[in-house]
Amino acid sequence: MTMTVKFWSSFAECEALVRPLLEAEDEAPFLNFDWLLAYWEHFGQPAGRELLLAGVFRDGELVTFAPLWVRRRAFGVAEVGLVGDGLGPEEATRFARAFATRLGGGTVVLGRDTRPSGPALASAVRAGLLAGRCRVLDAGVLSTP
Repeated sequence: MTMTVKFWSSFAECEALVRPLLEAEDEAPFLNFDWLLAYWEHFGQPAGRELLLAGVFRDGELVTFAPLWVRRRAFGVAEVGLVGDGLGPEEATRFARAFATRLGGGTVVLGRDTRPSGPALASAVRAGLLAGRCRVLDAGVLSTP
């Protein structure tokens, strides 16, 4: 089994692959292609963020999708988030479970930053990954580049 990650910088570049995957997914209702695109156009771009869409492929087949954004900060530090900010513990658990289900299990390394919300979100993500039958290696607080 070969796992690869591909990155896109626009929704148009990945729509043909990603739209069918998201339409088949019923575990994470906020991951609707049209909703993500509309959110990005109205809230992501005006905030000075760069789009970074990640697709995970298993043996050449797209198995999961992460709609990320990046905002460059001083000294080479970058802030990274999900398109559709405002991810709370409930949404994080559902997203992580859907992610784990798409991966079909396996081992996932979980890290977080030092924000006050980090422990609660990490706990929620861990619960979702475990519910999706993933083994979770908790790396704790990790530095950013």
